Amino acid sequence: MGYTFILIILITILSPQMGYSCTMYKITKHGKTIVGNNEDYLSPNSQFWFEDFTTGKYGVMYMGQLDNFAQGAVNEKGLMFDGFYVPYLAITNTEGKAVVPIDKGIRNIMQTMSNVGEVKSYLDKINLSSLTNSMLVFVDKSGAYLIVEGDEMIIGKESEKSFSNFYYSQTNNLNEVNKSYFQNGLKFLNASNKKGTLDYCGEVMNHFAQKKSINVTQYSTIYDLNVLIIRVYLFHDYSQFVEIDLKKELKKGNHKKMIAELFPKESIGYKHYLAYNNVDDPTLMIKETIGKEKISEEELKKMDFSDDVNTIGYEWLKQKQNSEAAIKIFEYAINLMPNNADLYDSLGEAYFENNDWDNSIKNYEKSLSLYPENKNAAEMLIKIREKTDKPNTKLFNKLTNLINQYAENEIKKGNINSIALAIYKNGAVFHNYYGEIDRNNKNKPNDSTLYEIASISKVFVGSLAAKAMIEKRIKLDDDIRTYMVEAYPNLEYQGTPITIKDLLTHTLGFKTKIPEKLAEVNKKVTEGYYENRPFDYNMSTFLKELKTVELDKKPGTFYDYNSIGSELMAYILEQVYHKPYKDLLQIFLNELDMKNTYLNDYQQHKKYLVNGYTSTGALAPIEKNPLLGGGYGIITTLPDLMKLMKFQLESDNPLIKESTKILFEDDQDNVMGYLWQDMGIGKEEGFYYSKTGDTNGVRSGILISPDSKYGQIVIINNKSDLALNDWEILFNKIETDLIKYPKLNLKSVLKSQFIADPQLAKKSFDVLSKQKESYFNTNLQYTLNSLGYDLLYSDKEVNKAIKILEFATKEYPDSANLFDSLGEAYFVNKEYKKAILNYKKSLKLNPNNDTAKKHISEINKLKSNT
Repeated sequence: MGYTFILIILITILSPQMGYSCTMYKITKHGKTIVGNNEDYLSPNSQFWFEDFTTGKYGVMYMGQLDNFAQGAVNEKGLMFDGFYVPYLAITNTEGKAVVPIDKGIRNIMQTMSNVGEVKSYLDKINLSSLTNSMLVFVDKSGAYLIVEGDEMIIGKESEKSFSNFYYSQTNNLNEVNKSYFQNGLKFLNASNKKGTLDYCGEVMNHFAQKKSINVTQYSTIYDLNVLIIRVYLFHDYSQFVEIDLKKELKKGNHKKMIAELFPKESIGYKHYLAYNNVDDPTLMIKETIGKEKISEEELKKMDFSDDVNTIGYEWLKQKQNSEAAIKIFEYAINLMPNNADLYDSLGEAYFENNDWDNSIKNYEKSLSLYPENKNAAEMLIKIREKTDKPNTKLFNKLTNLINQYAENEIKKGNINSIALAIYKNGAVFHNYYGEIDRNNKNKPNDSTLYEIASISKVFVGSLAAKAMIEKRIKLDDDIRTYMVEAYPNLEYQGTPITIKDLLTHTLGFKTKIPEKLAEVNKKVTEGYYENRPFDYNMSTFLKELKTVELDKKPGTFYDYNSIGSELMAYILEQVYHKPYKDLLQIFLNELDMKNTYLNDYQQHKKYLVNGYTSTGALAPIEKNPLLGGGYGIITTLPDLMKLMKFQLESDNPLIKESTKILFEDDQDNVMGYLWQDMGIGKEEGFYYSKTGDTNGVRSGILISPDSKYGQIVIINNKSDLALNDWEILFNKIETDLIKYPKLNLKSVLKSQFIADPQLAKKSFDVLSKQKESYFNTNLQYTLNSLGYDLLYSDKEVNKAIKILEFATKEYPDSANLFDSLGEAYFVNKEYKKAILNYKKSLKLNPNNDTAKKHISEINKLKSNT
């Protein structure tokens, strides 16, 4: 991280990211208080989030950036606040005061207080030493305001008041405030006829707005604190606005809204938002700001260009978790400022996050050469070298090279468009992307790509059910009807009811897997009918239709995979916790820091949602869920899914142990936990569990082995039989290598050598195969035969398979099995004479080789028919 930017980050962590400049104006007239606020910043990625409370706390609308740190807020009692970045001011009045993180303090104020008097009484008792560069302003619906300057707290009730990035305690005359945007607003106020209306306040904020700086007014909010209407303007465009009814929004429960996405797509602000977040060219907004005119490095330095680039680059790197985009941004800036040590430092970190150690070292070293006192670069170089010098790191890199080889090979076969994969082993993590989402479009997936993970969504509701079990809110043997609002006498079989455990193990006992109307809706989803239409079926409809289902099997005895059980589990959790399932899930996602994971929220994030392709190669419709989302409906990125994998392998949260208990198993090898499946104990890896997810166009899978401390994720965006077969081949290869690690697969290590020059590869094999502690597949005869079959069937490289097997038969002329394999390779290649010749050699060495006899007979029949 850039050494200058470290200071900025430290300040903003302590001083709640109040932005570079802001302006606020409040007017109280005829008993009504209107407050206007401009948020001036570089990034347009601002959002509103709503928290609805019903148990003694007030509902609140917060606003801020992607880091979810509130820059401002308003609650249902008409109390609002905003924060301002101001010059450093020491705070000394701290003795005996409670230490409360400022973000928690603000949330407590907004959730429990209704006027500035209460706020002042609370803050008088709090240590405010974190506000050395920040000022807070609170206004309530009476028109009273409170300015918090650390040691100074100013309370007042003038009919109008203007605020900006300066200390009132140190300002005698507002006309002397050296901020042009603030003075523009004052001029308008002095010449205008004051009105206590939203329209008038919008005009005021228009005159206070910054429109020419790179840190422009990204949005303006105008609050009517009495009726709780909030008017919003986007990107200093005061020709259009949207209005938010706070009471109505809070009734919707906890939810978020990106501010730009509230506005028409043709609006200036929305277009700016798209340009800023352009994944294909993340430097687009910077280029447009600078323009075509060449600017010298000295001029850019005066403009604080590197600080602005760091702001943008680190947002991509940290909040949006796209290291590739961050690299592009820092590299572009370095091209303009080749002598800026800070930018090289930032690029070093971006490469570090991307696991590109060589380029990371290169840029940290360049930063140090330009600024030898850069302690961050020096510390990071030590960290990287310790990391890369460790034998296990080098070994892990060898493993990931093999995995890259496996994935690239599957892409070459042409059945899969793209692959996203990740592995975890003993604390080391690796992920990568391959191919193109859409053929011939050069759109490789990246960390921002969203995937429908379908039935992997079930393990989330399973985890929440495990949590409810631990908290003793539910029991596995509970009759599910205990938690249902209406009576369901049909949900039992010969006196045996469906239990919570049956929901979690796909053992409902239903006569038909899915109710008739829901089945029809799901069919239409698959056909794309609801792609641009609202559902005419919902949870209420489902609960009515549930009364019509019949049971013909005793619950808990017969495994029949379905999504009904997980949807009912989500419904029961709603009844138990008195919260929407989406909110319960969001709390869990927040705990896992899965910031780019969403439930049934396809349209808002469609830009990043991967295209999937059906078995026929057609573009697949989105697998929308009309119900709660317990069965399917989550979309997420690979980095977020990796957080779930790490949580399963690293956390000591008791819900992990509970959710992976085996609850059901039968003689058909169906083994279930809390909606995890394919559970078992392997001879080498120990306990493992997994889950796959299938939409019309995407296959995803996650496998966890806590005993061996490994996990893997593989996602593809094709659903043909050939693609699914290739997915399985890749998944199994990765799993084998993870189980055997730290031993490496010698067959894979030397594969390319054997293809190029078998004799030379054999020499390498003879040396390495003796290192039993480092490699597996150390039997040359087995390795050559296995490699031949891999090339023949997995890789579809018949000629290469023949070359390897020809070499193998020369090395082992007494092996009936190798001649049989060579015969099979020639048979696949339709070289029937050579196939018969090698099958006969195999039979001579092993007269009981029935396979060879069978193939010779088949070939003779083919000859007689031609």
